[in-house]
Amino acid sequence: MGRPPVADRAGEPAPSPTNVWLRARTLFTMHWMEGALLLGAAVVILGALGIGRFGYPAILPFMRQGLALTNTQMGLLTTGNLSGYLLTSVVAGFFVAHVRPLSLVTLCLLTLAAALALTGWAAGFPWAFAMQTVAGAASGGCVVVALGLVSSSFSRGARGLATGLAISGAGVGLIVSSVLVSLVQAEGQSSAWRQSWFSLGAAVVAATAVSAFLLAASGVADGATATVEAPAENRSAAYRSTFVWHIAFASTFFAFAYVSYSTFYVEFLLRETGLDQNTASHLWSMVGVSSLLSGVAWGWLSDVWGRKPSLGLAFLALGTAIGMAVLSHAFVVLLLSAALFGITVWSTLAIIVAIYADQLPPQQAPAAIGLTMLVFGLGQVGGSFLAGRLADLTGSFRAVFTIASVAAFIGMAIVLLLQLPRGREAD
Repeated sequence: MGRPPVADRAGEPAPSPTNVWLRARTLFTMHWMEGALLLGAAVVILGALGIGRFGYPAILPFMRQGLALTNTQMGLLTTGNLSGYLLTSVVAGFFVAHVRPLSLVTLCLLTLAAALALTGWAAGFPWAFAMQTVAGAASGGCVVVALGLVSSSFSRGARGLATGLAISGAGVGLIVSSVLVSLVQAEGQSSAWRQSWFSLGAAVVAATAVSAFLLAASGVADGATATVEAPAENRSAAYRSTFVWHIAFASTFFAFAYVSYSTFYVEFLLRETGLDQNTASHLWSMVGVSSLLSGVAWGWLSDVWGRKPSLGLAFLALGTAIGMAVLSHAFVVLLLSAALFGITVWSTLAIIVAIYADQLPPQQAPAAIGLTMLVFGLGQVGGSFLAGRLADLTGSFRAVFTIASVAAFIGMAIVLLLQLPRGREAD
């Protein structure tokens, strides 16, 4: 006979070695599955946002020369990408209720990869516009699905940090796409811009394979979601929610401020501060580096301090970052402005996704995320036009940045007036 287990201090038998091993293996498996989901979502965001949405600006100047595009056509390429992104951001919340998330996100990533690669085959503007619209649509679908999975799979106390970690993939993807394009363009060939598109498409294919493996291993994205059996009226209730529209409205002010700074900061440095191209580029690179901390830092802060005050602070930080560039052209101030902007750039996305996961049923959160992304995108479209128009009228970016900074502060005030549904979260 084997030796019986020794009783513990409570008088109960101590767990057998077999039971201890099973418990340890179960705990490890649970953590592995959560980690696989989080890393898989980050890789999806890396491909969809970092490469799919923010990889093309570095190629466009060379593509313009290759296809003899006008400034208007260059702007329309960006508009097409953003329009596709906005459209899918809304409808993806519906499709995620009927299609396995793993299948949907894989389809979107492969579509994005194909659209990026096919952009490299463009012989003129119409084909390039069509492919960029498809690329934007595929990118938007990936983001909604990935963030919806993360926000619904983690406990409330860790939800903000988890969402922030997933969003940090965008910063990594931005760096990856910049390196790839730089390496290809360094060869100096006239067709380098085409090869750059091919390389971005290949990078997204790699991201698809890695994310599919990780999401399948997590077991969460492979099965049916909790939204499948939900009535359509339950899913659409998010569109009638007052607090969702309140947050979406506030996000337009963030979008206006964000797009004004990100679009014209480098040109502002060159035209109004006396810095050379190399120094201006280094300052802008600070945005990319510091953005790696953005989602994680703000997501964690919202877990610890509360969603609403953290969201208000994010608007305050953005307004301060932009205002610093207006108040002083000293190099250290411009450096701090870029760094603070980078740290803030993904803040609202991380916090807002966590808010919706806190306050809404699982079947409504993706719809709320999509709606907010749509309104945010409209703010970007309108903001970029108004900022450019104002710069043309005044001949300076000082007024543009001043208004952008004020817009961020107004957005902060709107956030502080937010009333979350009673009994769901106490700030």
